[in-house]
Amino acid sequence: MMEIKHVIIIAVVVILLIILMVGLYSALIMSKRVDKSSNIQPNTNTVESNANTCVCCGEVIPEGRQVCPNCENEAVSKKREDKIC
Repeated sequence: MMEIKHVIIIAVVVILLIILMVGLYSALIMSKRVDKSSNIQPNTNTVESNANTCVCCGEVIPEGRQVCPNCENEAVSKKREDKIC
């Protein structure tokens, strides 16, 4: 009777180890997929990390803006050129 309990305990431990290994393997595979599909480039700006930068060109801009005046003017002029009146 004691042998059956030992066999059951060993079987449960083996099953749990297999489940753990499969989980770790799948996490490893997913992390490699994320690394390959990630196009995020590290921020190489030499500007202070809390400075606001233009989303188009990366130039430092005043707080509260997302686009610098140069990029904004370019976008407005392109919009005017495309407009047919």
